[in-house]
Amino acid sequence: MGRLIEYISSPDAIRLATTGKPQNIVDILKQKKAPSMWPKGRIGIEAADPMCMSLKIAGYVYVDLIHAKTGLIKRHLEFPNVITTSFLNTLGANTSGSTFMAAWVINGWIGVGTGNATPSAADTSLQTATGVRTQSQGGGTTTTGIGAANAYHYCRVVREFTEAQSNGNLTEFGMFNASSSGVMLCRQLFKDGGGSPTEIVKTSDDKLRITYEYRIYPPTVDGSGGPITINAANYNYTSRAGNIGIDTAWGFGGSGTGLGNHLGDMGANVFSASVSNGTGLGATTGTITGATQSGSFSSSSKSTYTTGDFYWQWTAIMEPGVCNFTGGVPGVRAFNFQPFGSSSSVTHQLVLDTHIPKVNTQRLTMVFRLAFAAHTI
Repeated sequence: MGRLIEYISSPDAIRLATTGKPQNIVDILKQKKAPSMWPKGRIGIEAADPMCMSLKIAGYVYVDLIHAKTGLIKRHLEFPNVITTSFLNTLGANTSGSTFMAAWVINGWIGVGTGNATPSAADTSLQTATGVRTQSQGGGTTTTGIGAANAYHYCRVVREFTEAQSNGNLTEFGMFNASSSGVMLCRQLFKDGGGSPTEIVKTSDDKLRITYEYRIYPPTVDGSGGPITINAANYNYTSRAGNIGIDTAWGFGGSGTGLGNHLGDMGANVFSASVSNGTGLGATTGTITGATQSGSFSSSSKSTYTTGDFYWQWTAIMEPGVCNFTGGVPGVRAFNFQPFGSSSSVTHQLVLDTHIPKVNTQRLTMVFRLAFAAHTI
């Protein structure tokens, strides 16, 4: 019968799984050598700390006050909005498999109010809601696309208040995932062309059309970290966005692929990646370079989200029979990620400063973290 013996060399835990009774295990432990040097048995090697990637979320708003009979636009405003902390935590904790696209964008509700308090990420409701929330597109359509220089991917949805709805001196708006109560994605005061708060005076002669543009921003600078201790050796890493101009990677395209479509779809513990002996990061429009051999994780699992963490974390396992690379410089070094399903294209790439010399008697366990935050426009 096999058994598990834990050897802890603070602060890093490395597990040794044996296939039978080890010989002189006390003497082996006293040697305090790297597990790869220990005789007998199958060895599990494990990273003690997670390796991190990131993305950011923002919203932009287009507002038109329309004279209903003539269709003339009486006022046009556009401005960014404040993403709320309650939304970020709801997104992080979602385990239903229902995506953000369905809950907040395609089926989202917009409400308006007369409050004038400065918007804050801590807001959970409009200050002074008035009238009704609307889910009506008013003849508008949902559109998707990519911002200039691939800076972000967006999905625009239209919501329209009729002549009879929510009339008054309107000063604030919010987007919600329900027709009443629910979680508020964003709140903002209406702003004029100079960025100052302004009123929208809506009467029974007017329609109010609000086009909400939800954006996902890839990181613009490389991430880095370490040292990560694996098998008594230290490794540093660098991460970078990949395929930033490809809709099936970061976008909201109609094919149902891409990070935009899958954002928040955490119910299935989906996490896909290719593992390789690659030697470097590609451009942000590409992926890992220098790979001569590649493989895949044997399995992965997602940790339970903790309120206020603002990241998703997965533990990925490479069993003894996979990812034992011998070509080029032997070992595991680089990773291309599709963190929301194998149908999506690579969104992040990560490379270690040197190869992990994994062999076919070893199980390699690593932890990966994808952080998300509000983006300031």
